[in-house]
Amino acid sequence: MARSRDRKRRILPIILLVAVTAAVVRMAGPAVVSVGGDGIAPLIQRGDLLFARRLRQVPARETIVFTRNHSPTDAFILQRVQQFIAARRGVRIEETGPSRTIPRILAAVPGDTVRFDGGTVTVFGENGYVRRYDVRPFHESLSSPSEQVVIGEDEVFLLATRSGFVDSRVLGPVAVRDLRFTAIAILWPAHRRSRL
Repeated sequence: MARSRDRKRRILPIILLVAVTAAVVRMAGPAVVSVGGDGIAPLIQRGDLLFARRLRQVPARETIVFTRNHSPTDAFILQRVQQFIAARRGVRIEETGPSRTIPRILAAVPGDTVRFDGGTVTVFGENGYVRRYDVRPFHESLSSPSEQVVIGEDEVFLLATRSGFVDSRVLGPVAVRDLRFTAIAILWPAHRRSRL
């Protein structure tokens, strides 16, 4: 009986250590993420498996990030998108639920100024940083006036590279707390395996 208690006393700290280590790795460590949308194809595509890092701070510009899918959680935008699709056939919308994450390109970080007009997005940052993206808008027939946005302290500006996919030009800047992962490498399929 005494041996049994001693054994339990020795095993319990090991079990606790393993449980705490697993929790820390799950919260802050690496992850394997399945891509659920084609918003930035051909960089990464639906069905790709990626090695990713959970975010602890705002990543650098031009990084591929995964964010919480905002469009289904906003009933007004979802309703407008459904009406738009019904009126104009052929526009693809990501089929993801509110808890899914979607890939986007992190174009601007806090303090940057973003100017967008139709398919041109220009980011102006510190130390003379200027980056121009030629990305198609949500839908070609939507004429968007030239807009300029200054990215707030806890926000980022995300872009989709394909028409028919919602990004910060439609939803506005995204809260940093909604960013989940930064992509590091494509693991699968094997013929697309590469570092991002």
